[in-house]
Amino acid sequence: MRAFSLRLTEKFSDFPSKGWLIRFSDVIGASHTVDYRFWKYDGLASAGLKKLAELGSTRALESELKNQSKKIRTIIKARGISYPNITGKTFAVFRVDRKHHLMSLVSTIDPSPDWIVGVSGLELCLDNSSWIEHKELNLYPYDAGTNDGITYLSLGSPTEPQEFIHRITSSYPNDSRSPFYDPSGLDMKPLARLYLNRQRLYEKTCKNTSEDATLSSGMDT
Repeated sequence: MRAFSLRLTEKFSDFPSKGWLIRFSDVIGASHTVDYRFWKYDGLASAGLKKLAELGSTRALESELKNQSKKIRTIIKARGISYPNITGKTFAVFRVDRKHHLMSLVSTIDPSPDWIVGVSGLELCLDNSSWIEHKELNLYPYDAGTNDGITYLSLGSPTEPQEFIHRITSSYPNDSRSPFYDPSGLDMKPLARLYLNRQRLYEKTCKNTSEDATLSSGMDT
Protein backbone atom coordinates (compact mmCIF):
# COMPACT_ATOMS: atom_id res chain seq x y z
CA MET A 1 0.00 0.00 0.00
CA ARG A 2 1.20 3.48 -0.81
CA ALA A 3 0.15 6.95 0.33
CA PHE A 4 0.16 9.94 -2.01
CA SER A 5 -0.52 13.61 -1.47
CA LEU A 6 -2.03 15.85 -4.13
CA ARG A 7 -2.09 19.60 -4.50
CA LEU A 8 -4.30 21.45 -6.97
CA THR A 9 -3.26 24.97 -7.89
CA GLU A 10 -5.45 27.42 -9.81
CA LYS A 11 -3.92 29.00 -12.93
CA PHE A 12 -6.85 30.98 -14.38
CA SER A 13 -5.94 33.94 -16.58
CA ASP A 14 -9.43 34.98 -17.75
CA PHE A 15 -12.23 35.51 -15.22
CA PRO A 16 -15.75 36.89 -15.35
CA SER A 17 -15.88 40.52 -14.19
CA LYS A 18 -17.59 39.52 -10.93
CA GLY A 19 -14.51 38.01 -9.33
CA TRP A 20 -16.29 37.11 -6.12
CA LEU A 21 -18.35 34.56 -8.07
CA ILE A 22 -15.34 32.55 -9.23
CA ARG A 23 -14.40 29.20 -7.76
CA PHE A 24 -13.40 25.63 -8.29
CA SER A 25 -15.91 23.38 -6.56
CA ASP A 26 -14.86 20.85 -3.95
CA VAL A 27 -12.65 18.21 -5.51
CA ILE A 28 -13.77 14.58 -5.48
CA GLY A 29 -12.03 11.51 -6.80
CA ALA A 30 -10.78 8.03 -5.98
CA SER A 31 -7.90 5.61 -6.23
CA HIS A 32 -9.31 2.63 -8.08
CA THR A 33 -8.84 -0.51 -10.16
CA VAL A 34 -7.89 -0.53 -13.81
CA ASP A 35 -11.38 -1.59 -14.94
CA TYR A 36 -13.20 1.34 -13.34
CA ARG A 37 -13.75 4.98 -14.37
CA PHE A 38 -16.30 7.34 -12.89
CA TRP A 39 -15.64 9.80 -15.71
CA LYS A 40 -13.63 9.73 -18.89
CA TYR A 41 -13.05 11.62 -22.11
CA ASP A 42 -15.64 10.69 -24.76
CA GLY A 43 -17.84 9.02 -22.14
CA LEU A 44 -21.26 10.10 -20.89
CA ALA A 45 -21.54 11.89 -17.56
CA SER A 46 -23.34 9.97 -14.83
CA ALA A 47 -26.15 11.58 -12.85
CA GLY A 48 -23.67 12.33 -10.08
CA LEU A 49 -21.15 13.94 -12.41
CA LYS A 50 -23.96 15.95 -14.00
CA LYS A 51 -24.86 17.43 -10.60
CA LEU A 52 -21.24 18.24 -9.91
CA ALA A 53 -20.70 19.85 -13.32
CA GLU A 54 -23.88 21.94 -13.22
CA LEU A 55 -24.34 22.64 -9.50
CA GLY A 56 -20.93 22.08 -7.93
CA SER A 57 -22.37 19.48 -5.56
CA THR A 58 -20.24 16.39 -4.86
CA ARG A 59 -22.84 14.51 -2.81
CA ALA A 60 -24.43 12.42 -5.58
CA LEU A 61 -21.07 11.56 -7.16
CA GLU A 62 -19.65 10.54 -3.79
CA SER A 63 -22.64 8.23 -3.33
CA GLU A 64 -21.91 6.65 -6.73
CA LEU A 65 -18.30 6.08 -5.68
CA LYS A 66 -19.35 4.46 -2.41
CA ASN A 67 -21.53 2.06 -4.38
CA GLN A 68 -18.36 0.87 -6.17
CA SER A 69 -16.45 0.10 -2.97
CA LYS A 70 -14.97 -3.15 -4.35
CA LYS A 71 -13.18 -1.16 -7.06
CA ILE A 72 -12.10 1.79 -4.91
CA ARG A 73 -9.33 2.05 -2.31
CA THR A 74 -9.77 5.67 -1.21
CA ILE A 75 -12.36 8.33 -1.94
CA ILE A 76 -10.43 11.57 -2.44
CA LYS A 77 -11.94 14.82 -1.19
CA ALA A 78 -10.47 18.31 -1.07
CA ARG A 79 -11.92 21.73 -0.44
CA GLY A 80 -12.74 23.92 -3.39
CA ILE A 81 -10.79 27.06 -4.28
CA SER A 82 -12.88 30.21 -4.09
CA TYR A 83 -12.64 33.98 -3.77
CA PRO A 84 -10.63 35.61 -2.23
CA ASN A 85 -8.30 32.57 -2.38
CA ILE A 86 -8.93 31.83 -6.06
CA THR A 87 -5.19 31.89 -6.78
CA GLY A 88 -4.63 29.48 -3.92
CA LYS A 89 -4.23 25.75 -3.48
CA THR A 90 -6.08 22.76 -2.10
CA PHE A 91 -4.71 19.50 -0.72
CA ALA A 92 -5.65 15.86 -0.10
CA VAL A 93 -3.97 12.57 0.83
CA PHE A 94 -5.00 9.18 -0.55
CA ARG A 95 -3.79 5.58 -0.62
CA VAL A 96 -3.17 3.12 -3.41
CA ASP A 97 -2.16 -0.54 -3.52
CA ARG A 98 -1.33 -3.26 -6.03
CA LYS A 99 -4.98 -3.60 -6.99
CA HIS A 100 -6.00 0.06 -6.80
CA HIS A 101 -3.16 1.90 -8.52
CA LEU A 102 -5.05 4.34 -10.75
CA MET A 103 -6.36 7.72 -9.68
CA SER A 104 -9.15 9.93 -11.00
CA LEU A 105 -10.51 13.23 -9.73
CA VAL A 106 -12.71 16.08 -10.90
CA SER A 107 -13.80 19.59 -9.95
CA THR A 108 -16.23 21.95 -11.63
CA ILE A 109 -15.57 25.50 -12.80
CA ASP A 110 -18.10 27.82 -11.21
CA PRO A 111 -19.67 29.79 -12.77
CA SER A 112 -20.04 27.75 -15.94
CA PRO A 113 -22.78 25.76 -17.68
CA ASP A 114 -21.12 22.36 -17.03
CA TRP A 115 -17.36 22.76 -17.32
CA ILE A 116 -14.99 20.56 -15.36
CA VAL A 117 -11.28 19.94 -14.86
CA GLY A 118 -9.68 16.72 -13.70
CA VAL A 119 -7.82 13.53 -14.50
CA SER A 120 -9.18 10.11 -15.39
CA GLY A 121 -7.37 6.81 -14.96
CA LEU A 122 -3.96 8.24 -14.06
CA GLU A 123 -1.51 5.34 -13.64
CA LEU A 124 0.65 5.68 -10.52
CA CYS A 125 2.64 2.48 -11.09
CA LEU A 126 5.71 2.72 -13.34
CA ASP A 127 6.76 0.22 -16.01
CA ASN A 128 9.42 -1.15 -13.65
CA SER A 129 6.72 -1.95 -11.05
CA SER A 130 7.73 0.86 -8.70
CA TRP A 131 5.55 3.76 -7.60
CA ILE A 132 5.98 7.21 -9.07
CA GLU A 133 7.65 9.67 -6.73
CA HIS A 134 6.40 12.94 -8.19
CA LYS A 135 4.20 14.01 -11.08
CA GLU A 136 2.88 17.35 -12.32
CA LEU A 137 0.01 17.78 -14.76
CA ASN A 138 -1.53 20.84 -16.38
CA LEU A 139 -5.32 20.64 -16.39
CA TYR A 140 -7.60 22.01 -19.10
CA PRO A 141 -11.39 22.40 -19.28
CA TYR A 142 -13.86 19.76 -20.38
CA ASP A 143 -17.51 20.18 -21.29
CA ALA A 144 -19.50 17.56 -19.40
CA GLY A 145 -22.05 17.41 -22.22
CA THR A 146 -25.10 17.98 -20.04
CA ASN A 147 -25.88 21.69 -20.33
CA ASP A 148 -25.67 24.15 -23.22
CA GLY A 149 -23.90 27.46 -22.77
CA ILE A 150 -20.93 29.28 -24.25
CA THR A 151 -19.77 31.69 -21.52
CA TYR A 152 -19.01 31.45 -17.82
CA LEU A 153 -22.31 33.10 -16.94
CA SER A 154 -24.52 31.43 -19.57
CA LEU A 155 -27.81 30.30 -18.07
CA GLY A 156 -27.83 27.39 -20.48
CA SER A 157 -30.41 24.67 -20.98
CA PRO A 158 -30.22 20.87 -20.83
CA THR A 159 -28.26 19.38 -23.72
CA GLU A 160 -30.61 17.12 -25.67
CA PRO A 161 -29.52 14.51 -26.39
CA GLN A 162 -26.74 14.41 -23.83
CA GLU A 163 -23.30 14.74 -25.43
CA PHE A 164 -20.08 12.90 -24.69
CA ILE A 165 -17.58 14.59 -22.40
CA HIS A 166 -15.22 16.58 -24.60
CA ARG A 167 -12.31 19.00 -24.39
CA ILE A 168 -12.81 22.73 -24.68
CA THR A 169 -10.00 24.31 -26.68
CA SER A 170 -9.07 27.67 -28.19
CA SER A 171 -10.83 26.63 -31.40
CA TYR A 172 -13.67 24.47 -30.05
CA PRO A 173 -16.33 25.63 -29.72
CA ASN A 174 -15.61 27.90 -32.67
CA ASP A 175 -17.42 30.86 -31.13
CA SER A 176 -15.88 34.20 -30.20
CA ARG A 177 -18.08 34.38 -27.10
CA SER A 178 -16.19 31.48 -25.55
CA PRO A 179 -13.71 32.74 -22.93
CA PHE A 180 -11.18 30.25 -24.30
CA TYR A 181 -11.59 31.18 -27.98
CA ASP A 182 -8.51 32.37 -29.86
CA PRO A 183 -8.89 33.13 -33.59
CA SER A 184 -5.20 32.34 -34.09
CA GLY A 185 -5.74 28.82 -32.77
CA LEU A 186 -2.90 29.06 -30.27
CA ASP A 187 -2.78 26.48 -27.51
CA MET A 188 -4.73 27.63 -24.48
CA LYS A 189 -3.19 28.12 -21.08
CA PRO A 190 -3.99 25.56 -18.37
CA LEU A 191 -6.68 26.36 -15.81
CA ALA A 192 -5.02 24.41 -13.01
CA ARG A 193 -1.95 22.34 -12.19
CA LEU A 194 -2.00 19.08 -10.27
CA TYR A 195 0.99 18.01 -8.18
CA LEU A 196 1.32 14.43 -6.90
CA ASN A 197 3.92 13.37 -4.36
CA ARG A 198 4.62 9.92 -2.98
CA GLN A 199 4.44 9.71 0.79
CA ARG A 200 4.72 6.59 2.95
CA LEU A 201 5.67 3.34 1.28
CA TYR A 202 3.98 0.17 2.55
CA GLU A 203 4.34 -1.97 -0.58
CA LYS A 204 7.59 -1.53 -2.49
CA THR A 205 6.30 -2.87 -5.80
CA CYS A 206 3.18 -2.63 -7.93
CA LYS A 207 1.90 -4.02 -11.21
CA ASN A 208 1.72 -1.61 -14.13
CA THR A 209 -1.25 -2.06 -16.45
CA SER A 210 -0.71 0.99 -18.62
CA GLU A 211 -1.92 -0.84 -21.72
CA ASP A 212 -5.38 -0.95 -20.17
CA ALA A 213 -5.30 2.40 -18.40
CA THR A 214 -6.30 5.43 -20.44
CA LEU A 215 -5.04 8.84 -19.41
CA SER A 216 -7.67 11.37 -20.41
CA SER A 217 -6.56 13.94 -22.93
CA GLY A 218 -6.65 17.52 -21.75
CA MET A 219 -3.60 17.19 -19.53
CA ASP A 220 0.08 17.52 -20.09
CA THR A 221 3.16 17.27 -17.93
